[in-house]
Amino acid sequence: MNFLFRYQIILLTLLFFSCEQKIDSSEALLNKGLKTTAKNDNWEKIKTKSSTFKFSKFIGGNLVGEENKIMRTNFPNEQLTQNYRKDSLVEITLTNNKSSNMVRFEKGMPIGFMKLDREVLQVNPIIGLLQKADNLILQDTIWNGKEMLMLQDVENQEKYVFDNDSFLLEAKIAHNQYGTATTTFSDYKWVDGYLFAHKEDYYIPAAQYRVVSEYSKIEVNPKFNDKIFKADDSWYAIREGMQVPKFELISLNDGSIISNENVKGKVTLIDFWAIWCKPCINELPNIKALYSKYKNKGLEVVSVSIDSDKNKLNNYLSKNPFPWTYNT
Repeated sequence: MNFLFRYQIILLTLLFFSCEQKIDSSEALLNKGLKTTAKNDNWEKIKTKSSTFKFSKFIGGNLVGEENKIMRTNFPNEQLTQNYRKDSLVEITLTNNKSSNMVRFEKGMPIGFMKLDREVLQVNPIIGLLQKADNLILQDTIWNGKEMLMLQDVENQEKYVFDNDSFLLEAKIAHNQYGTATTTFSDYKWVDGYLFAHKEDYYIPAAQYRVVSEYSKIEVNPKFNDKIFKADDSWYAIREGMQVPKFELISLNDGSIISNENVKGKVTLIDFWAIWCKPCINELPNIKALYSKYKNKGLEVVSVSIDSDKNKLNNYLSKNPFPWTYNT
């Protein structure tokens, strides 16, 4: 009798935990994911965050760029990201209430400015998914040979893969103009009671393009000086309405010098490209079509190759010549 009683208790306990683990909706999965990644407190209590990480870029399996980044965020509207290459500042990206802007630096001086799509800042991607939970379809899936849970956003052609046991976000699959892009999240570690992925791997197989972010330090609720999120007027060396700084480039055609004087007073497109950059190569037909349409109206194109192998570059250009004069 005693044995039967104990057996019933064990059976009820197993049933209880089985029911507790049951995930039957997108909202239930997302709430479980948030709950299991925060001890005691909820994610909304994080007001600021600082991240230090190594950013490695690969094309065709080859490492083509490596930077160290420091990202400081004041949720929900302000973020400053500083990129360093061999301890030298090369880029700052600033997001505020109005916009996102990127400034390039060389030898400590700003050399370029670009407006970006304003980034939505969230301390945890699951929070953003929870806001559109009604539009997500919960499914079972197999990921890397393991049974997983998946949320599918049909409207935006996005999929999110979650671990079936830990409810951690494992991957995001999305589509862009270059093909299917997969971001994987791994190396989860606790920081002040919150579980953060310390490695993110973004990969587009069709473009053979990969970016790996490896976090060495994450701080929760650090104190920032409000001034760090204010744009410095000296950054904007190049922006809409301003004159392009003086430049001198060597022509690949005849070795002559190409400078501002060659295109002075003309509408000019300056295109930075490389033969190993598939998105750049994919864009060339559009640039050629644009040039063909407007060259008689004064459009000039200056192509600036950033290839390191001149022989491969010249071989490519011999088979795929550019119709414009200024090729450097």
